[in-house]
Amino acid sequence: GIALEVVGSVPSHIKSKFEHKFANLIFHGQVADLSALFERCRGGLVAEELGGGFKLKVLDYAFSGLPIFGLERAVEGATAEERSAMFLAKSMEELATCILANVDDIDALNRRQLELFKLVSVRFRIEPAIRRLSVAFS
Repeated sequence: GIALEVVGSVPSHIKSKFEHKFANLIFHGQVADLSALFERCRGGLVAEELGGGFKLKVLDYAFSGLPIFGLERAVEGATAEERSAMFLAKSMEELATCILANVDDIDALNRRQLELFKLVSVRFRIEPAIRRLSVAFS
């Protein structure tokens, strides 16, 4: 009963291979406003197997109030505290198990998304950003 809704560009050969194979896999393409989609989702997925660093989608999900399910290496740019407020796994198989184990636990989902929102709100509020920019340009 879990659906995966994919937003953004997907190569046509991948989309044509999978779009009719799985009823719970939905390709949206480019979306101007994600808010309606985010309102009906239980979580955001950060599961890139290549590259670590910081993912803007982490901020998109966190500031939209979505709990995050992800691969540990895909969210390496988040702080340890921020990562502790996410549902993380070492492999795609573990991630699938993690999603299945937690997607219906509304209390845990709410607790994690509130904690992550609080953490990124402090880290990315305007005053620290201005201070970092001032230091960088001085």
